[in-house]
Amino acid sequence: MVVSDRLRGAREHMLRELEPERWRRSSAGAVTHAIVEEMMRNLHGSGAGVVRAALKRGHLDRDKLEPLIRYRAALADAAVALLAHRAKGVRNPARVVRSAMQMAEATALDVLLHEAGTLRPGSRRMADMLSAMMLGMLGLPAEARENSTQKGDETPERGDDDGDEAMLDMPIEEVIALPIPEPAPLPARSKRRKAVRAPEAASIKTVRPKHNVAEIAESPEPPVRRRRRPSF
Repeated sequence: MVVSDRLRGAREHMLRELEPERWRRSSAGAVTHAIVEEMMRNLHGSGAGVVRAALKRGHLDRDKLEPLIRYRAALADAAVALLAHRAKGVRNPARVVRSAMQMAEATALDVLLHEAGTLRPGSRRMADMLSAMMLGMLGLPAEARENSTQKGDETPERGDDDGDEAMLDMPIEEVIALPIPEPAPLPARSKRRKAVRAPEAASIKTVRPKHNVAEIAESPEPPVRRRRRPSF
């Protein structure tokens, strides 16, 4: 319920901000930048934990991904309405716009789960790079790419370290580090090893006869008397 409510509100806000009539006189670069920044505000803002929960729960239950899938589909439709007719020298521009949006969304969602890359959630560096990538796929001229970064929003050149980086004007999710409880100490083990006791041999019970052996012993047979024949 929380995931569905959060992403439904993000989808409604995105449709208002990216209404085609509002951007009819803007350059392709400005429109592309607006699409990317709106996507990052919805995915990397204060509700980033809700989006992260939808991604993690979606591995076990695909129904948990439905609100996020609906948001991504609505964002792709809005991008097609704003950029498809501006593409130059591109075959099937609507499909190219959807492919570019899929790549941008995949990058934005990836940084919610992994922090090993150089791009950070809500950073202007990410917004500039994703906008440049989309403009390049649409075959727009270099002038449009140069105008995609608004005046005063240029990101200074930085290394790959974790220094301070310009961020978009958006509420970023606050990450609170919880203390890890220390494990309970194990009982001290004595250095002396206990002597292994040899197993005691159990005595074998013998069955004694009830009667005396001498009494039941057989008596010797009497000698056989042979009959003598008379001699003549």
